[in-house]
This record gives sequence, C-alpha cells and structure tokens, in this order.
Amino acid sequence: PCRARNVLSGRLIVDPNNGHECAALVDMNEISGAELIIIDLKTGKGKSYKCPAGQGGWALLEVSGQRLVIGTFYDGQYMVFDLKEKKFVRNAGLPGESYIWEFVLGSDGRLYGGTYPGGKLISLDLKTFTVRDCGAPAPPNMYLHKVSSMPDGRILCHFGMEKLTGMIYDPGTGRFAPVPKQLEGITKGVSWNGYFISGNRAYKGANLTEEKRLPLPDEDSEVAYW
Repeated sequence: PCRARNVLSGRLIVDPNNGHECAALVDMNEISGAELIIIDLKTGKGKSYKCPAGQGGWALLEVSGQRLVIGTFYDGQYMVFDLKEKKFVRNAGLPGESYIWEFVLGSDGRLYGGTYPGGKLISLDLKTFTVRDCGAPAPPNMYLHKVSSMPDGRILCHFGMEKLTGMIYDPGTGRFAPVPKQLEGITKGVSWNGYFISGNRAYKGANLTEEKRLPLPDEDSEVAYW
C-alpha cells in the first residue's frame, strides 16, 4: 500500500476505532522524511502518515493512552502519535542528540531511550512531554544502542563503541551502577514473568540469580509457546 526507501521498525497493534490488528511500521526517507505506515491486517489496506520530524526511526513503542511513540534520527526526537485520532500530537527532544536508538518503559512510567552522539540515556514524561537527561556514564562512548527493561523496572544499558560497557540504571534513584558479574558481556534481554532472559540464559529476581534452565512451561501446560 505504500512505498519507502527502507522500513526500520515495526510493531503489532490494535486499532482502537475498529478492533482490527494492524502492523505499524516506520520507514526511512533521507530526502522527504520519515512516515508512519499503518496496515490493517484484516482488510489489507494501509495508510501513511507524514512524520513531523526525522528521516526515519528505529525506536517504536505503543504506550498508554492509545498512543505510539517514535524515536528519530537525524534530529533525535520523540514523536507521539494518537492512534484514535490518527495524528501526531507532540514531539520533543534533547538538544545536541541526533539519534534515539531504542525504547523501554521504566518503573517510573517514563519512556527511556539511548542516544548518539552523547551516548546518553534520556527519558520522556508521557504526561507533560518533557525530556530528561539521565547522563552519559560511560565516556568516551558516543553510542547507547541497546536498552533493555528488567523485571523490577531498572534498565540495562549497553554503551559503545570505543569501550563496550554495560551498566544498569535505576529510575528510582536516578543512578547508574555496573552490571553484576553474571551479566557481564550481555548486551540485550527481555523481561518475562519475573525473569530477565538473554539468549539461553535466565535470571530471577532483583538479585538476578542465574537459573540452571530456562523457565519454559511444562509439556502438559496449556500455555502455547514456540
């Protein structure tokens, strides 16, 4: 339904107006600027929405209030899209930052992203749309490519490229701490049922105790998984 140079990010969402499952995609257009593309998977019809900023975006997440948020390059903007009204309602950024790479929600409800060239963790208040600079704790690194939400709402951050560094940010205290020994070398993970999972390794609880086996459902469980 739409043409673009490249598609950088995508999410499955539900259209609040008709209940249809949709694919939300963000493309890259170096000259004409980024677009949000929403394709109705039931009807096969799609529509593109011109973004108010950026040439593209790797960061895309659905948040509360029936909204999508996109993180852009080359101007490092959070762009907020109202899914019910089908329009962009706000955009905000941190001066000096050109890229927002990934998004995660913190325990404080703010939307966190990693930046370039400052190698910073920044966050967006989803009510006031103010952006907070959480710091660049791993100089001389200019990139914070990967951020992962941990089960207790802390955020695993992986900085590069001069000196690869992993740190954990606590939204409650506003401080960074070195990763514990068991997470050294881990760059990315997901939170699931109280576990932090990366590859074939799983960690439980705030102390991130490593489990001897992945916490998958039993064979006779009614939970389906792949």
